[in-house]
Amino acid sequence: MMNNSKTDYNTSSMYVINHAYKYILFTYAKSGCSTVRIIHTYLTYPNCINEKYFEDKHHGIQNRDIDKLINNLDKYKDYKKILIYRNPYNRLVSLFYQKVCGIMGVTYKDNLYKEPYRLTKDINTFDKYLDKLFVGYFDDDHHFLPQKKPNIIFDQILEIAEIKNIFKGIDNNLNKKINLILSNKSKWNELTKYDYDNNLSFYDFFIDENKLINYNKIPNYNCLLNDNIIQKIKQNYKDDFI
Repeated sequence: MMNNSKTDYNTSSMYVINHAYKYILFTYAKSGCSTVRIIHTYLTYPNCINEKYFEDKHHGIQNRDIDKLINNLDKYKDYKKILIYRNPYNRLVSLFYQKVCGIMGVTYKDNLYKEPYRLTKDINTFDKYLDKLFVGYFDDDHHFLPQKKPNIIFDQILEIAEIKNIFKGIDNNLNKKINLILSNKSKWNELTKYDYDNNLSFYDFFIDENKLINYNKIPNYNCLLNDNIIQKIKQNYKDDFI
C-alpha cells in the first residue's frame, strides 16, 4: 500500500474563489487544474482575455489551504461549490508520460518545454512506475498525490472531460460564459496521441527501442492499461477515485 504521510489537502489539491459570481472551484494537480485556473482568470480578470501569452498569467492564483476553507465554510454558504476531478487511470498515465518520461508537454510563450525526466533502469516501465508511486516514491512532487475528496457538500462533481457542463442546471448563464472561454482558449497544452497495437505496461521506455515517444507524440493512454494494471490501481490508489 502507498505511504499516505504526505497526502494532505494542502499539498494534493487546490481551489479558486470568485466573489462576483460566488463560486468555489476545487480541483487537483494533473486533473485539469490549468483549465480551471484559466476559466477562473478569464472570469475574474476579463480585460486580460485578449492579451498575448495569457496562459502564463494564470499560474499561482490558486489556494491550497483546504483545511482553512473547510473551517470557514459558513462564510461561503451561498457560494456554488464545484469539484472537478480526472479519471484516475488517465491521470496516472498522463503523469507517467509527462513527469516520468519527460515528454514535450508544456508551452511557454509559444515554445514547447520538456517535463522532468525521471526514467531510470529501475523505473523504466509503467508497471514499475506504479510500484514506486504506491510506496510514496514520488510524494515530494504534489502532482503525483491522489485526488482525495474533502469533507465538503458540493453542488456539482464532474470529470474534467465534462468541463463544458460545469454549472449546467445550476447557473446556465455562467455555463455559457465558461463555454465561450473554452471555445476561444488556445490548445497550448495538447499532445498528439496515436494508436498502438500492443499493450505497453511492461515496455521499456528508458531504452524505448521502438522510438514510441517522439517530441510531443505518445501512444494512446489505453496502451498502458490492461485488466491487471487497472486492478492494481484500484487496490493501491483508492484516494484517487472520487
